[in-house]
Amino acid sequence: MKRLYTFFMAAALCLSSNAATPINVVNGISQELAVSRAAIVGNITYDLTFNIPASKTEAVKGNATITFIYKGGKTDLQLDFQGAPSQFDGLCVVNGKQIAVAWQDEHILIPRKSLRRGKNIISMSFISGDKSLNRNADYLYTLFVPEHARSVFPCFDQPDLKALFRTRLNVPEGWETITSVSTERIPTYLFSFVAGKFSKQTQERNGRTFTALYRETDAKKVAQLDTVFDIADHSIRWFEDYTGIKYPFSSYGFVVLPGYQFGGMEHPGAIQFTDHEIFLGEHPTPEELQTRVELIAHETAHCWFGDDVTMRWFNDVWTKEVFANFLTSKIAKQLFPDVNHDLNFLRMYQTRALSTDRT
Repeated sequence: MKRLYTFFMAAALCLSSNAATPINVVNGISQELAVSRAAIVGNITYDLTFNIPASKTEAVKGNATITFIYKGGKTDLQLDFQGAPSQFDGLCVVNGKQIAVAWQDEHILIPRKSLRRGKNIISMSFISGDKSLNRNADYLYTLFVPEHARSVFPCFDQPDLKALFRTRLNVPEGWETITSVSTERIPTYLFSFVAGKFSKQTQERNGRTFTALYRETDAKKVAQLDTVFDIADHSIRWFEDYTGIKYPFSSYGFVVLPGYQFGGMEHPGAIQFTDHEIFLGEHPTPEELQTRVELIAHETAHCWFGDDVTMRWFNDVWTKEVFANFLTSKIAKQLFPDVNHDLNFLRMYQTRALSTDRT
């Protein structure tokens, strides 16, 4: 019995020691940090204000109020924020009291003693880093995938901590803006805002309002937005019918960006598209027409697979892309019945899949 008692005491001490082990403060966001925070933080709301100047050489300054439920922990709470020392003054208001906080290795350390179980409110001012603002002479757009939101504002920058985003953009006169949805919870990598000298067009399809921002000036190309809205509407209705789930978000907006670094990005309510796959030449090829359909359908598919249902960690990011591609191919088969889609699949995916499988 004594030996058994000694064993259990040793096991208890071991478990107690492991439970109290602090998460190391290191650059970036480790999976260890993400798992530990997901266990103690939830029900997050970001109230964000960004003051965007006309000149891209001037800093974007902002204020953040972060509201969340805290379950308690054994160490200071790490809030992600990246940048040079001039971007944060080291002061926070935590639950109504202004305190000085440490800023270490891309993390603002909120003292455990300043937090309470239940609802907490943290407020601070900051200066955004330019890394993910994609600033141009008279417009900017944010692109935070996979974990670059922390370069622009303080946050819990991991995919399984979804939040409500309430955003105010103070911009120069004459600039248009668009932001991700504000009424549904999304992870930080899906939050986005765009501001600048854009043209704006709004149309309705089947009782739903679609909004587009764009910089294209060729009237013939701009006229193609009618078709783009049609494709987006068709995609939504197709996915609603296929999944039996209504469109999960309150709005459908997109911005067409010149020289965009990807084909598109699925920020709900503020999807981003590259201009050269949306605005086609006067005599587009069948392949160009199909590519445009697939791009719009793919980003729309993410509203269900990747936006509504989100991977817990970045090692599962492939799942949302596979689902989006798989279902997009079904829409393409429907709209382009004369195309040999099986041959296209072999050409586009199978060789790359086998090549990856060999690694």
